[in-house]
Amino acid sequence: ALSDAHRADFLVTDLLRGKPVRTVVQCVTTKQGRADEELLPKFLRRLSVAIKNNKVDGGEIISDNDLSPEAQSLAEEEGWSVRRYDQLIASLMDFSLYLDDVIRDVNERNGSMPAIAEYYVPLQVVPERDQKAEPFALLEHVRKWISADSPQKPLMLLGTYGTGKTTFSRMLACELAQQCREAQQRALAGHSGGTPPRIPILINLLDYVHTSRLESLILWQLSEKCHVRNPHFRLFEEMNKAGLFVIILDGFDELAVRADSQTIERPLRDAERVEADDGAFQIQTGHGDGHAAVELADHVAGGNAGILEHQFPGGQA
Repeated sequence: ALSDAHRADFLVTDLLRGKPVRTVVQCVTTKQGRADEELLPKFLRRLSVAIKNNKVDGGEIISDNDLSPEAQSLAEEEGWSVRRYDQLIASLMDFSLYLDDVIRDVNERNGSMPAIAEYYVPLQVVPERDQKAEPFALLEHVRKWISADSPQKPLMLLGTYGTGKTTFSRMLACELAQQCREAQQRALAGHSGGTPPRIPILINLLDYVHTSRLESLILWQLSEKCHVRNPHFRLFEEMNKAGLFVIILDGFDELAVRADSQTIERPLRDAERVEADDGAFQIQTGHGDGHAAVELADHVAGGNAGILEHQFPGGQA
């Protein structure tokens, strides 16, 4: 309680070096991009009194969007820390080690072999439903797709074996990981704010052969590939809904070769479940010769997938 007449939404007690630290939390919704400033002053100024009376040790405001400059300034003057909801949940799972791995994956040499970034050739694509269209740069197209407002229909990248779908996925994941690490460094320097960059979650669909549930695959991915401590599937879903991920599903080619139709259909149905979240952005890669996995993927997306097909310059492999 901030006072006898004003109660906040939560009181959170953490142990810091064995000492309890009590933080009062107030959730604030915004109206047309601005905080409800009629309600804010009623409780903001009561934090210092509650601290003085030894009821709490600090206060935090969680908002669904940025506060107006006036409300932000008032909250900070009164001793409140302020975070958006997406910033809060982004802090609950640490992807730092994974992001570093993704960056090293394309920038470090493997023995005498050059780094992927040293020899990578940017891909050109055309819409699958308009083969006569002029080819355009895939990476630039995906950048615009990621920066667009949610929700966005999933992208399917098609191409024959060896055309660079997996390498592109790794290059894209590296670029997104670098953006995430740069944002983390800015936050450490006290320059946090703005929408957090999306974390690339690169999933090899061959791992689906060994598991029957989406939850199991995601938890395995978070623990073994992303090095997240104590991962939670519900938190992953909430972060995906908040627009914190780009999920890259790579390997429909290999899955179609090594698995039966039911095994192929299961990850596609689960991909639809993940993609259904309002903030979800999803990329799928596969062979471009019309095999069942691609047809089923488009069917699962309700015929609404943005399908792009890679073409070599001049049609030559």
